[in-house]
Amino acid sequence: MNKRFVTLLLMALFLTTTLLDVKGAGNTSVVPNRNPQGYLLENITLYRIVKQPVVKAEETQVFLNNEDVVAVISVGEPLPGKKMWCSFSGPNNTQYEEVVVLGEKRLYSCTLPLSKYPPGDVVGLWNLTVHLGDETLTKSFFVGHASNSRRNSQISELVLSKEMKAGRPSTITESFLSTDKVYSWIEIKDSSQGDEIVWVFRKSEGGEFVTYHVLKQGETSCYAVFELSKLRTEESVGNWSVEVYLNGKRAPHTKTFMVSPLGGFNPWASIVTLLMILGTLIVVFAAITRRPSTS
Repeated sequence: MNKRFVTLLLMALFLTTTLLDVKGAGNTSVVPNRNPQGYLLENITLYRIVKQPVVKAEETQVFLNNEDVVAVISVGEPLPGKKMWCSFSGPNNTQYEEVVVLGEKRLYSCTLPLSKYPPGDVVGLWNLTVHLGDETLTKSFFVGHASNSRRNSQISELVLSKEMKAGRPSTITESFLSTDKVYSWIEIKDSSQGDEIVWVFRKSEGGEFVTYHVLKQGETSCYAVFELSKLRTEESVGNWSVEVYLNGKRAPHTKTFMVSPLGGFNPWASIVTLLMILGTLIVVFAAITRRPSTS
């Protein structure tokens, strides 16, 4: 077979394989990475301690300023003697750090004692960053005013939309592209100035986004904006849910939505591309073989 044709054929196959890889890249899963030493921070889960009617731990990412934040961290393997740093950072440059010495188990905890701080120093968004070896893992949460928990405000409606017009959702949907903005709009019954609303967007395969809004005088509705384009495609694509909290209490309204990569993966388009390339090569090969000899 003519060497020039073989070279062109290999180039065509390489280009087609590259096209397939690029179009399918949006389906890549996000997984935790091990560092060279083999450490692994798997997950952070936050809990509040509920004392009534019985004492129990309740998973949440929204706390009141008179509660403690209990963080449970899971590691991939026993690392006896290693130290893990838990660093809490909040409003007004409020900082709290706890060092945990690891043993043979894989679950560890650290506690942020919010009740020891003045309310004005802790109300707002917080980040917990855990350091272990070369790895870091971050979890966001919100701390609200304990006094608000006695209010009668209620969330009456929650919808998702791609667009807003005059402060209301105009393109209601539960399917988005990785370049879209997700608007989560809520309506509040018996609202009061100072009501604290928190949205927690969470991906089933890992990843989350937390934001909040404080109601102004006369407001009965508001919305959060989740800009998917600020994430890498592999981080945004997948199944998501959004939970809403009002004055520290989780609302019964929960929405799920799907994020797809822009353009997606079309196998038929790839087949057509391959056939076009092979057709071009056949024409080139025919021209080469029919070229009259000059010798």
